[in-house]
Amino acid sequence: GVVIIDPATVQNMGVRTETVGRRDLARSVRAVGRVAYDERRVAHVHTKVQGWVEKLFVDFVGQEVKRGQPLLEIYSTEPVATQDKLLLAARYRDATEQSPFEDVRGGGKSLFSATKRRLALWDIPDREVNRLLETGKVNRTITIYAPASGVITRLGVRSGMEVQPNSNLYTIADLSHVWVL
Repeated sequence: GVVIIDPATVQNMGVRTETVGRRDLARSVRAVGRVAYDERRVAHVHTKVQGWVEKLFVDFVGQEVKRGQPLLEIYSTEPVATQDKLLLAARYRDATEQSPFEDVRGGGKSLFSATKRRLALWDIPDREVNRLLETGKVNRTITIYAPASGVITRLGVRSGMEVQPNSNLYTIADLSHVWVL
C-alpha cells in the first residue's frame, strides 16, 4: 500500500505531502467588493410645510444622528397661524364649555380637535402643542427631528434656504448592518 512517485514528477506537479491528521478545512476567497449601506435601513427627511431654514443643527455629511435628535428649525407661516388658531380654539372651547346647548359645546370641542390635528399632521410633537397651550406663546419655528438613528449620507439643505414639502432635506443611513457588493 505505499504509493511511490518519481521525485522529478513530484517537483513538476508541485505535490506536497503531509502526515494525516484531523482538522477543519477552510478556504479563503479574495474578491473585489464595495461596502454599501443596507437600503432597507435608509430614512429620508422631508418637511410637510413650505418655509425657510432658520437654524441647522446637523450640517455636514458623515455626521451621526440619533432618533429624535433635532435636525433643523424652519420658519413657516402656516404652522404659526395654526398655533394662533389653536389658542383661539382653546379659548372658545373653554368659553362654550358651560353652554346649555350641545351644538355650541360640541362646536368648541370640534374646532379645538381639528386645529390640534392639523398641527399633528405637520409632525409637530404633542410636547410642543402642550407647551403652546400651557404658555400661550406661539413658537416662530418648527423643529424637524431625526426619524431614525444613523449617519447623514446626503445633505440637501443649507441655512436660509427655502424648502418645499417635496424637498429631500437629509438622507440618513443606519450603518449597523451593511452590504458588500
